[in-house]
Amino acid sequence: MNQSYFSLWRIIAAIALRNITRQKRRSALTLFAMTMSVFIVLCVRSTLNGLQDYLKEKVILGQTGALQIHQKGFRHNIKKSPLQMSFEFTPALKQAIVSTPGVEAISARIQFPTMVNAHDTTLFTLAIAIDPINEYHVCPRKKEELGEGGLVVDHGIVLSPELKKQLQLKSQEEVTLLAPDIDGTLNAINLNLSGHMADNPAFSGDKKLALVPLIQAQELLRLESRVTEIAIKIQHIEQSGAVKNALNQVLGEHFEIQDWAELSPFITDAIKNQNAFISIIMTVFMIVAMIGIANTMMMTVLERTKEIGTMMAVGVKRVQIVRLFILESIILGFIGAIIGLSLGALFIVYFQKQGIAVSAPGSNITERIKPVIDFIFIVKTISATLLGAFLAALYPALRASKQSPIQALSSI
Repeated sequence: MNQSYFSLWRIIAAIALRNITRQKRRSALTLFAMTMSVFIVLCVRSTLNGLQDYLKEKVILGQTGALQIHQKGFRHNIKKSPLQMSFEFTPALKQAIVSTPGVEAISARIQFPTMVNAHDTTLFTLAIAIDPINEYHVCPRKKEELGEGGLVVDHGIVLSPELKKQLQLKSQEEVTLLAPDIDGTLNAINLNLSGHMADNPAFSGDKKLALVPLIQAQELLRLESRVTEIAIKIQHIEQSGAVKNALNQVLGEHFEIQDWAELSPFITDAIKNQNAFISIIMTVFMIVAMIGIANTMMMTVLERTKEIGTMMAVGVKRVQIVRLFILESIILGFIGAIIGLSLGALFIVYFQKQGIAVSAPGSNITERIKPVIDFIFIVKTISATLLGAFLAALYPALRASKQSPIQALSSI
């Protein structure tokens, strides 16, 4: 029974392959439609994956860190009185954080509004006080993206290009930083321009930004050993949820921990929009491919009316006619998917080495992203292609099976 059933399918498959090769031009056009659909979907998805990885890396390793610790309520009060939400950065607190499994490095910071004065020009800006050593362990890309002499050093200040340009400053010139302390008293400190950023900071929303040493900022703001946030680098970004839960248990209810996605919602929104876009693109190209297959199958039914009648006259069952046409469509879909995936793989391999030039929003620096694809998406693409081929051939196949043998034989 099983051997007979297998032999029947083998015969149907042989007939299906023969029928595909009989109409070479039409089959070639259908294959082209399927191939290009799969190829374009794979190229767009892999490029977006690379872009999303780049955006995540830009934010995590260049600005926020994987996680940040603040005093509870800080994120809701940062624009009102961020210094009121500062906390003591004690050795015990530091030890509790670094001993948490998954934590690789930490860096204390203070974010505060300030005024920068030079050459009788005063500009309002956002200042970020960082640890000159630990900051670059947590956010190594920040170090890479600084311009010549851009490292923050004691009694030095690093300015964004926009701020440096408006103040008309040269290297090592003196800059006065003015800011109210935690009690509201205006204080000032003199720093030297130690360098500048290579580009205006991306994703910050403000082209005016100053980086200052943590110790000098604590002196200016009268905060002594206090900070407003602690940035954390973890060993594996996929573990951010587990590390966050562990830190919540260690630190208790007086602190709040956010991951990079919570700190940069515009990035997660951009990724969601991109994923929605690729879903639409994939659907459109699959529909185009299905229309091509349906057209091919319908034309085949019309051209092979007498052949179908002959097959039914000699005892071929209607269900076998349906299987024959569906199998022809699936074979075309499978071959098109394999060719499209092969071309897509060549695209990914090539641009993995060469990279695709992009510029981050708000940045003038051109960087290169590398396309990447995961195996699950490949399986989904093949499955969607085969399903589309099946659905596209279903109506023509049913129409072919419903023909009367006598009418089919007498139609030509």
